[in-house]
Amino acid sequence: MKKDQHNPEGDGFIQQKFFVGKCHYFRSRELKPGQVDFYFSHFGKVKKLLDLGCGSGSIGKYKPDSSIEVFGLDSDPGAIKEASCYEKAQLYDLERGALPFPEGFFCAVLAKDILEHLVRPQVLIQEIFRVLKPGNLVIASVPMPKPRVVWGDYSHIRGFTIDALGTMFEDGGFRVVSIWRMGGVPLTGRLGLIRWVPWLLKFPLLDYLYGSSFEIKAYKPSG
Repeated sequence: MKKDQHNPEGDGFIQQKFFVGKCHYFRSRELKPGQVDFYFSHFGKVKKLLDLGCGSGSIGKYKPDSSIEVFGLDSDPGAIKEASCYEKAQLYDLERGALPFPEGFFCAVLAKDILEHLVRPQVLIQEIFRVLKPGNLVIASVPMPKPRVVWGDYSHIRGFTIDALGTMFEDGGFRVVSIWRMGGVPLTGRLGLIRWVPWLLKFPLLDYLYGSSFEIKAYKPSG
């Protein structure tokens, strides 16, 4: 392949496609402490957590216990530089297939707002299954199939229905515990009411106005 001015190694398109600085993007999507607490309330006591698509490292920054080891992966070098202050973060393209960890290495996995960016999300789910210890949990969030939600983010390539999300994890070997709705209901973050959002979004009008994602909790069977 002919080398060009963008990439002396000759495969510049692939590199440029995945490793793009998105400082404005991550700044607007940093998780708040209440959101992080919400996820850890589901995980319980964990020692090693994998934060897929870690962005600027909010999970590590706001983790409830300093003894928890948070490992982050993201394809943006600027985000990884910031996340490294709070997590064991490394630059990694999640489309590559195999994750850079041994089998059963993690007590929990969080894949927040990442599957909708991937061409083959089911491959990543299979890898999550591999690196998660039996009996332990993964939580993932994906955009609802609403045009304003899916296409309001320039880096999305898909949305998911509840059925599609559940089936994808079941085909990956997981047992689904629950799927709930999530979204930016006014004042819930400021008042510390994040845990009430899935319940509030059971009301059709609130779901229509504020529902933006489905979140799934599933576990890897022990046998």
